[in-house]
Amino acid sequence: QPGEIAIIAPGLDAIARYTLTEILTNEGIAVEPLNDQRPLVSSPMVQGLLTLLALVYPGLGRLVNRDAIAQMLVVLSSQPQVQELKGERLNVERLNVERLKVERLKVERLKVERLKVESSNLQPATLIDPVRAGLLADHCYAPDPEQPRLLPVESFPRWDRLGHQATTAYSEIFQWLELQREQQQQGLIPSCLVVFDRAIQKFLWHGSNLAYEQLAALRELMETAQHYWEVNGRLGKELKVNDSTQTNQQPSNRQRSTQTIAQFILMLRRGTVTANPYPVRRLPTVTNAVTLATIFQYRAARRCHRWHFWLDAGSSLWLSGGAATLFGAHLFLKEWSGRPWTEEDKVQADQQRLERIVRDLFGRVTERVYLCHSELAVSGTEQNGPLLSLIHTAINTAVS
Repeated sequence: QPGEIAIIAPGLDAIARYTLTEILTNEGIAVEPLNDQRPLVSSPMVQGLLTLLALVYPGLGRLVNRDAIAQMLVVLSSQPQVQELKGERLNVERLNVERLKVERLKVERLKVERLKVESSNLQPATLIDPVRAGLLADHCYAPDPEQPRLLPVESFPRWDRLGHQATTAYSEIFQWLELQREQQQQGLIPSCLVVFDRAIQKFLWHGSNLAYEQLAALRELMETAQHYWEVNGRLGKELKVNDSTQTNQQPSNRQRSTQTIAQFILMLRRGTVTANPYPVRRLPTVTNAVTLATIFQYRAARRCHRWHFWLDAGSSLWLSGGAATLFGAHLFLKEWSGRPWTEEDKVQADQQRLERIVRDLFGRVTERVYLCHSELAVSGTEQNGPLLSLIHTAINTAVS
């Protein structure tokens, strides 16, 4: 079962994490990234909402480009894709009326159970694919430093080639943006939180069909925006008091609002917010999914599995405990004597750490460990990690 498998690596970058998740998900195997803490802006939904914000409020045109517009169109046109249950179709012609009702009830129950299991892994189907989104961004986006905007779909000379679904989805986004921009100019939108909430309800929510990771990212975005605007409101009151005592010209309310939103977008794009949202899962649910984690994440979670797959077993990162080693962490240990840290001390500490890691991981697997090894690293250099002797021993044992 997938829940009995753990994939552990000394370091997982975004490409490796995405590749493994996509490969397993396409095979129908659920993946659970363990304690995945990435910048909030790494979520495509968050990036799309930030681009949407720059199209509603004036003065934010320099924060938007055509690629961001294309990504926003793809994200906002996503629809939940309900996977059809295979092997459960009935030959209704051979059944009488009473038996047909019974069989239909059985099928519906099976569908409900199957959808409950796979609800967290539903892949959304986009009505505007990336190719059409790129064409729309090239022909139906009018860049402007003060007021960038989308144009009607008829601005594309060959808009008939987009198809009915893409045209309808784009027209819906265009009309919604025009309405929000008009309300913003009339002062009917108090803050960007209202825009976020309306966009989520209109384009992303779809009756709570979002996966937990997507729902957590949206909740984190709303919490971050709420705290940000609360602090901005307090600072605004102080600025008003200071402005009353000064006679020089101060920026208008519109300029302050534009600067505030621009600073918020830039703050998220720099990866400032990475913490998990609150509240998290109310109960620690046990899912039948493959666990994907780094060495530190897996040991900190105190997990135990039947099968282990150690990725990049020949890497030298196993000696340092992973890619997220803190510089100078040994200086804060209680047993540190206070004398200067020498190269001999470093080698001895790394060896002791490696022994602790290997013993701890061996104690957390109940049946078998698979060592996944490549002779060359990502940079093209030869692997010379501390587990090479263990890899060669396993190969010789398997051959003999």
